[in-house]
Amino acid sequence: MERSAESINEVLKKARDAIRKNPKDESMHNLIAPVYESYGRYQEALPHLAFLVSVERTPSEGLLHRYAYALQQTGAFTNAQQVLEKALLQYPHSKSLKNSLALTFILLCQHEKARQTYMGLYNDNNDDTHALAMAGAMSLLISNMQTGFKEYASRPLDPQEAKIFEPFVQWAGQPVTGKSIVCWTEQGIGDAIMFISLVPHLVAQGAHVTLAVNPRLTPLLERSFAGVRVVSSSDEITNGQFDYQISLGGLMEHILPVYQPSNHPPYLKADSDKSQMLRARYLDIAKQHGRSRLIGLAWHTTNPQVGFTRNISLMDLKPVLSLPDIQFVSLQYGQHDKDIAEINKQFPNIIWSDEQVDAFNDLDGLAAQMMAMDEIITIANATAHLSGSLGVATTLLVPASPDWRWKLHDPSNVWYQSVHLERQEMLLNWKSVVKRVRNNLMAKQGVS
Repeated sequence: MERSAESINEVLKKARDAIRKNPKDESMHNLIAPVYESYGRYQEALPHLAFLVSVERTPSEGLLHRYAYALQQTGAFTNAQQVLEKALLQYPHSKSLKNSLALTFILLCQHEKARQTYMGLYNDNNDDTHALAMAGAMSLLISNMQTGFKEYASRPLDPQEAKIFEPFVQWAGQPVTGKSIVCWTEQGIGDAIMFISLVPHLVAQGAHVTLAVNPRLTPLLERSFAGVRVVSSSDEITNGQFDYQISLGGLMEHILPVYQPSNHPPYLKADSDKSQMLRARYLDIAKQHGRSRLIGLAWHTTNPQVGFTRNISLMDLKPVLSLPDIQFVSLQYGQHDKDIAEINKQFPNIIWSDEQVDAFNDLDGLAAQMMAMDEIITIANATAHLSGSLGVATTLLVPASPDWRWKLHDPSNVWYQSVHLERQEMLLNWKSVVKRVRNNLMAKQGVS
């Protein structure tokens, strides 16, 4: 890997040298731009993309899309809008450019314009159910719930998953007392956990519920839901009999108008023995460094489109990490050893990373780890859903242009009683949010 990195750096160096000698060498700009893009170094890619756009008499649709994407990723949202609107004069039927423009409106917090753009895409092609679903997500975000539910229900489902459940009647809100209903996972782990918050309502109505979920969720759900069957194999479905089937996301349209999960107790249960063992171990580690309070921390998501708006660097969290008496414990999945090591140089051993817990694959272990915390601070990723479903006190850092699940301005949320939202005033600027989180923690510690 190191030799590969050195090789890439050598290619970049030669290309930069060539460009310095001949700034108009298109071949070198064409060489260097995609390398920077592939490594997520969009700020460095931008001048090369801008040059290529400027010298081509008719820039290609793909090049214009890449340029706009780089502008989005570097926070130049207004510039991205201008590039895309001009590009659409040249390519008025481009689906990719229109989708990128809709995303730009979202990043600019112009959600009604984003909704109109998605609806335009759907009107252009009524088979584009993704565009209609995104329009629905914008409606849900801006509180047009009735329209939002209807439009969001059109979201494309995994055809292989849908085919498994096709033989059974789709539930459309009929009475379920005494009926068997299978609810199946259609999205990622975080969404699955969130939508499962609606299952207790089905159980309370007398339904015989089967949950068909990702195997990573099985141990946790089996412990949490007495009387609910949990399966992870399609064989267990195709050989079964059910009155109804519905995707987990589909529950929202029928249940959320009459049942708000945050008004009810937490619905997931961690392994209490493991949680107590982890807490004792973490408190012992904290004590060695003169600390007594445990706070779990997650700061990164890999979402390719809007992850950069949700992520916060550990360096940006320094005002929080510098507080006394707190041992932070990483709940972050993925490889972030370098980031943790760098912040631990400034604040020795401030973040503890437990190599015995696999935050990605071992969700049951992660749940136990979360229950060992006094509280949790997280961005909008799966951590927020799992901690909220467990009832752990959680501070959720929400970007100025949030996902529809967290609404636009509501200080509370419909999903989790224990989750407190701290919202950005300006996209990509976490400074005021971090200050409020720091002040809240100081108040809890009685520090002025």
